[in-house]
Amino acid sequence: LVAVARDARPEVFDGMPFAVESDAPRGIAMARELVARMRGFDVTLPASDEVDVKARYHALATMVATGVVALVDRAAQTMAECGGDREAFRRAYAKLAQSAAGNVEGANGEHVLTGAVARGDAALIEAHLRSLEGTDAAAPYDQIIAEARRMLGMSDA
Repeated sequence: LVAVARDARPEVFDGMPFAVESDAPRGIAMARELVARMRGFDVTLPASDEVDVKARYHALATMVATGVVALVDRAAQTMAECGGDREAFRRAYAKLAQSAAGNVEGANGEHVLTGAVARGDAALIEAHLRSLEGTDAAAPYDQIIAEARRMLGMSDA
């Protein structure tokens, strides 16, 4: 799993996860050797008769990688609609996304959640929602807050 930009260099694979699958032990061993040469690490996809695990793995990868890009773009565009410098906000939100991803790599999600939801600041969340009314960012914000509350074991009231 790696978000490979069009102008990516081979180093983009350093430290990245690779799904390894094969019905043959020799095939798995060869794949793991290749992953090690690329300085990555392997992730074994679980077997399931009920779910297309490979499709789910890729769907969730798309949700994460494409989702981050889409959220950063939506945030920058929404600020630009207020008269802000879209490119400056895109860079600012991209840095924020990088810092959040770094936090996730170090600990479980509920332990690295930040902001109003992590502090239980319902008044600020309501202010956020009011500020986003009528924008394309309102629905994603509401869904993200609901997911963060679920992670924290809070009801979405």
